Amino acid sequence: MKSEVVKNILFLLFENVFKILGGLVLGVWVARHLGPSHYGDLSYVLSLGLIFSPFYIMGQDEVVVKSLVENSELKGDVLGTAIGIKIIGGLIGLVVMNLVACFFLKVSQEIAIGVLIFSTFQMFKSLQVIEYYYLSIGNVKKLSTFRNFAFLATSIIKLTFILLKLNWVWFVVVSGIEVFLYGVTNLIVFSIDGNSFKVWKFDSELYKQFFKEMVPLVFISFFLMGFAKSDQIMISNFLGSEQLGNYAVANKLIELWSFVPLSIISILFPKIVMAASESKEKFEKESMRLSTVILWISLAFSVSVFVVSKPLVGFLYGSKYLFAGEILSYYCFLSIFFYFSMVQTKVLIVQGEIKSLILVSLLAFVLNIGINLKLIPEFGAIGAIFASIIAICIANILMALANKNCRTFCKLYLLSLFNVKDIFKLISKNR
Repeated sequence: MKSEVVKNILFLLFENVFKILGGLVLGVWVARHLGPSHYGDLSYVLSLGLIFSPFYIMGQDEVVVKSLVENSELKGDVLGTAIGIKIIGGLIGLVVMNLVACFFLKVSQEIAIGVLIFSTFQMFKSLQVIEYYYLSIGNVKKLSTFRNFAFLATSIIKLTFILLKLNWVWFVVVSGIEVFLYGVTNLIVFSIDGNSFKVWKFDSELYKQFFKEMVPLVFISFFLMGFAKSDQIMISNFLGSEQLGNYAVANKLIELWSFVPLSIISILFPKIVMAASESKEKFEKESMRLSTVILWISLAFSVSVFVVSKPLVGFLYGSKYLFAGEILSYYCFLSIFFYFSMVQTKVLIVQGEIKSLILVSLLAFVLNIGINLKLIPEFGAIGAIFASIIAICIANILMALANKNCRTFCKLYLLSLFNVKDIFKLISKNR
């Protein structure tokens, strides 16, 4: 079992190393081709899409994986009900996103077209339920291999668009095609493995149970994504597309490495679920192990990026994006706090602390917007980074004072600083 954990992590990492190298090269070409202003427009659309992505996902990651782990014999009912909920949520997300873009944010016609294209393609995220099945059984190898082919196909399309010198809206189309192809590869792998879609069925009782669990998670995800991406919307509104283009380059470089913590979190989450059903001691041990690995990886990454940020951006993106290097030197440290929130969300969900998660994510989201209103006009794009760090710290300190489980997790995370041995144990025990 332990060797499978490391094998699955390595397969996910291999898939994403392949993607990160291709994504980095193509991302640089796209940014150079579009220039800061139009790259900012592209980032605006993608950021808005990510803010509303919780409606397409419907908070299913934790709920469906947990249900499949605990009730593997009900696979057909779980997957059939989950995809039905995703389709309903996706339709809501599509409508709401376009209404917000056109009537609240009052975007330009070109950006409105980009939002419509991106939001429509996001409907194919409903096929993501198949990924949850493979995560629940701890076997992502074949899925990982096939997804590499989908990534290669979208990379070729993106390169073609660069050579044809197409405008930024076409790169929104590519992002949508990528979601579509990932969905198709999920279907192919599921069929190759001998699974039948005929056993999938929508169960009304399971729907009620899932809906009750998922709705709070949608709000949590919405607040977290709003926290993570609203700064880009505000930077564009306050400072213009060119400033957003520089900020987005720094953000993209940070996101390129995010496959490492996200892969580890997705693989180890089922172990935390199982440990919670056994004993408090095992649950805290698994939570500590995940916290330790994520914290130290984030710290090592942040320090490394800080050292090379300015020459790295200058080398990759050229003189038009030099300000992005300065932004990156600050932005890299935000990842420490952001992935703390990711781990905290997973752990507290298992503990049933949904109300606490809603409060802490809402508090961080509202604080971030409020502080951004002050810091962005005064300090520019760098002010948005400090606003995010301040918001996370204040929100978690207040919740730790008010809630025992939040307080316990914060202590575990701080103790992870002195728990480096767990990283070596995880590696040595799984050789």
